[in-house]
Amino acid sequence: ANASVLVKARGQETPAVAAAAAPAPARTTGWANSRSDLPPDRDYTLGVLPNGMRYLILPNRNPPGQVAMRMVISAGSMHEGKGQEGLAHFLEHLAFRGSKQLPDGEIQRRLEALGLQMGSDVNATTHADHTTFMLDMARNDAGSLDTGLTVLREIASELELAPGMIDAERGVVLAEERMRASPEETEAAMASLRLQVGDHPFAREVVGKRDVIQTADQQQIRKFYDAFYRPERATLVIVGDLRPGDIVPFIQQRFSDWAGRGPAGVDPAPVMNKPDGPDVAVFMTNASPSSSIELYWFEPYRQLPPMRAERRRVLVEQLGQSAV
Repeated sequence: ANASVLVKARGQETPAVAAAAAPAPARTTGWANSRSDLPPDRDYTLGVLPNGMRYLILPNRNPPGQVAMRMVISAGSMHEGKGQEGLAHFLEHLAFRGSKQLPDGEIQRRLEALGLQMGSDVNATTHADHTTFMLDMARNDAGSLDTGLTVLREIASELELAPGMIDAERGVVLAEERMRASPEETEAAMASLRLQVGDHPFAREVVGKRDVIQTADQQQIRKFYDAFYRPERATLVIVGDLRPGDIVPFIQQRFSDWAGRGPAGVDPAPVMNKPDGPDVAVFMTNASPSSSIELYWFEPYRQLPPMRAERRRVLVEQLGQSAV
């Protein structure tokens, strides 16, 4: 058996208040360059729709004629409540199953007609704090761009989430849960994360709990969907062989009418105090092919200002860590 040894230093001491009692930082709006003393990069076109959705466009002529689209929703497994563990990932799986305008199978048919392959050119991924939907368009013509934006717009707020679709996808999600349940990829990694952040939901397994996946219904999934798939949590990124002036009207036409439904979800409070637990921990995993030693210093969460001085401080720290 190989081992991972984690040493947790005490670091900066903070007032004795519970981490859960610390208020979540207010969500910022717009782009950081509007609050920074750094000059903006003129290659990028940044915009914000009146509903709060942000978009970024970067022309890139190589490879010619292709466009990559990414819709990032600032919500993931750490936003799930009790009894919801796994819904963020389950919802990601349902995104391509069907919506109000595009019934089950139609999204796949339209994208494949444009030369895209599901899984390679069309995919999605869920993390603790965000979910990303990815389209790599094979062509940059108006029809392809319109189709890509239409699919992302349907995912944003128009998913049908029909019981039949949920039941059909349930087995796929459960198969992924079994595949991820390996000692090295799950047990050791999650033990390390819990040592760093305690019982904060950031340390939750993205795939979730098996009993939640087995019993999740339309009402539960839609509740999470409405709370977190909202324009103020969305960022659309488009990079490829195009001119920003040509694509911005498409974005405005497709997304300006998007509005949140019901109460908005909130971010969990950050970790402000050193979590309870041992200062030195050893985790043994029989299937691990290697051994490692990791050393951590605890610092309370703070919102880093997007300023030149702060960027320089972080860069100096990174260079020092690399040298060590």
